[in-house]
Amino acid sequence: MDANLRREDPLSFSDEESFGLFMEGLRALQLYEDEASKEHPKRWNLERWMQDALDCLRDCVSQYFVDLLPRFYLGVVLSMRNQEIYVMRLQQVSSACVAAGQYLAYRDMSHDPELSSQEREFAGERAAEESEIARPYWDLAHRPWPLLKEASDFFQSLLSASNIRLQRVAAYNLAQIYGRRGPDFLEQGIKVLDAPEAKPISKSAHNEAHATTAKRSNFLNSLNVLLSSTPDQQSELRERIEDTALDLQFDSLRESLNVRVAARDTAYAPNNFKEIYSKFAAMGDRIEMAMSGIDDFAFKRDLQADFLTKLAYVDYERALNPALTSPSLTATDCLDQSAKSFLTALELKQHWNPAQIYLATVRRIQSGVLEARSQHADRQLLTANSDYRPILERERNNIHQLQKQMAREADELFTNLQGSPIPVAASPNSFGDG
Repeated sequence: MDANLRREDPLSFSDEESFGLFMEGLRALQLYEDEASKEHPKRWNLERWMQDALDCLRDCVSQYFVDLLPRFYLGVVLSMRNQEIYVMRLQQVSSACVAAGQYLAYRDMSHDPELSSQEREFAGERAAEESEIARPYWDLAHRPWPLLKEASDFFQSLLSASNIRLQRVAAYNLAQIYGRRGPDFLEQGIKVLDAPEAKPISKSAHNEAHATTAKRSNFLNSLNVLLSSTPDQQSELRERIEDTALDLQFDSLRESLNVRVAARDTAYAPNNFKEIYSKFAAMGDRIEMAMSGIDDFAFKRDLQADFLTKLAYVDYERALNPALTSPSLTATDCLDQSAKSFLTALELKQHWNPAQIYLATVRRIQSGVLEARSQHADRQLLTANSDYRPILERERNNIHQLQKQMAREADELFTNLQGSPIPVAASPNSFGDG
């Protein structure tokens, strides 16, 4: 089979060695995902399967770059590995993350009309101090993240593939990566989603794509990469459902990037953020209506969880932006909305890494918010009269208990994301180092 034909057929491989390396990488990826989906994954297993997947797919792509699916899956695995590194970075700046929460709480207090001018002034000063302490956390958004850059290069290389479905899935993943790389890349993500390569599959193109893939063997049918290869009616129906789902995911991602751009730019120039936000929030109803006649509940849950995670992330970013909060909608309110959506997403799709990562982050920030509120209650107690003191003490104790709960939830989520470490041996001499 010549190179040009292999480029046209995503299910083709240069030879048996290419196919073998690819399948070994895919097997390791499946084992990784199986471990990650457990309630208490083991860190050693996660590290082992991730490294095996990377090694096999890197070898396959370096030797057989013309083969398409290895490039696609290497991009997927690189972005997953970047998630692991991001979680480690978050753990390294955990105190800065707590400080970010304290900054947001004091920023809210500095605009609270129910506080005295002296209290608001003090809160403003504390907000400035905590924002500086939180700088390592703020700086995470501006790190280069080379694995995401490498993954984006692989997805970019697939935009010229002749297979329409592979083209679209690569475009979606590329736009997702631009969204993850921070505020400077949002427009690039939107541009990818609006490019000709990302346009919805027409009925005629769908039929042509199905007729082509129906001629292939079905050895990749279980991969679920929107490249079905079984020539029966059930397979064709599955493809149509997948195409509809992908259209909805495209729209959801596009609207989320649009609202993030609007949020970012609101600080510099007034815009129609509320209108754009409302349009994005309405995607939830669109997904429900579009999938109402489909019996595949897993599809519905995945789409809804994906949308809710995007919505929650927008609310999280909104909390950070002083131009989008006010005494009637505080940063604390936005964080509460964000956490609620992340929790709902995880009810639909348990142990899903993106939702877990950002819920863990929000919980850690919320622990900082509550720490600042506890400090504020302590200051109020210093000047409170004897009749009011018991009420303030109860309030402070409740805040303190809630703060511990938020910190505990964050720690548990981060532990699950990184996996439980191998238990320390009972005896220090058990490995012969005594």
